[in-house]
Amino acid sequence: MPSAPGGPGPRPALGLVAALLCLWPQAARSSDEAPADLLTRAVGARRSLARVLVRDARRPLEGLWRDAVVVDAGGQLLLAGDPPAPRSTLTVSLHDGRELPGRILGSDLRTQLALIKVEADGLVPLRLRPPEPAPPDSDSLPDPLCPPALGLPVLLVTADGAAARGHLRGCERHLGLRDPQTLHVELSVGLLEAALAALPSDVGAPWLDENGHLLALQVEAASSQDAELEAQALARGLKLRAEPTRAYGVPAAVIRVVWPLLERHGHVPRAGLGVESRPVDEALRAHVCGSCGGHVMEALDERGPARAAGVEAMDVLISVNGVAIPPGRTLHDLLLPLRPRTRALLGLVRAGRRLEIPVILGEL
Repeated sequence: MPSAPGGPGPRPALGLVAALLCLWPQAARSSDEAPADLLTRAVGARRSLARVLVRDARRPLEGLWRDAVVVDAGGQLLLAGDPPAPRSTLTVSLHDGRELPGRILGSDLRTQLALIKVEADGLVPLRLRPPEPAPPDSDSLPDPLCPPALGLPVLLVTADGAAARGHLRGCERHLGLRDPQTLHVELSVGLLEAALAALPSDVGAPWLDENGHLLALQVEAASSQDAELEAQALARGLKLRAEPTRAYGVPAAVIRVVWPLLERHGHVPRAGLGVESRPVDEALRAHVCGSCGGHVMEALDERGPARAAGVEAMDVLISVNGVAIPPGRTLHDLLLPLRPRTRALLGLVRAGRRLEIPVILGEL
């Protein structure tokens, strides 16, 4: 396979060991798991990772290496970060040394996910983290796309033999990522934020939870690597991750929604209401729905589905299909799990009265 800058290169097992052990004193503050258990989990996860060489058809001599995760034994892999251009050529380097062509099944710019297919057998998929259970005696479900997970231990593993340990800091709702074609896109779906020793080159690398499940796929990180320390590590043939920094990953809950849509449609069909809205502020929230989130319908498309169903300007949307809106959620967040041309039940507050209005969703 032709070489490209940033390719897999040597993959010394010693580098993986050293990275984990160097980070262990810091990791011990967020978990009681032993270093040997971490090492076993990281090495096991590497069977489910691949390196993908992405070449633009307009510049076939150039290429960019990306990490990908096997999510289906039939040969489906998820790639995170800027989706490849539609006419890109893909070469997939599997963990066992096989190098095979891949093809794009679908991609979604907003969630920064692409689904690719490789004709190979014997693949070992990573299991997604199970959905968060509903809390007992609660009127509302937890946020399905970005559950509260402060302090949850995270293990990052890369296909080329590096690992890092950290913990979740929370959920980021409005992260702007740069894309070669659009220059800038603001993600509306919440990303998990972690204190994790990760580098920008780790885009696509998986985060594992304490049970070895896929927690998130990394889409952006700010480098905190010390240049001198990195040079010393490389001179010894090691890969080292330094102090934790801020990293962002697409959560498993979002992957669970987007993955089958990419497989079925090649893109993500998004439902729409035909409204312009703004989140309620704290003062208004106290009057209409206590501590929940909500959106004020500031303007409605005269031909949109919301107007046709009877929604009025200045109505406050407080629930969708009976589930209260968590604070901080955008309408794009709320509608991502819903499909165009399906029925949804909107919970509204209008002039102090609570209403429920059914609507047939449109398509963005």
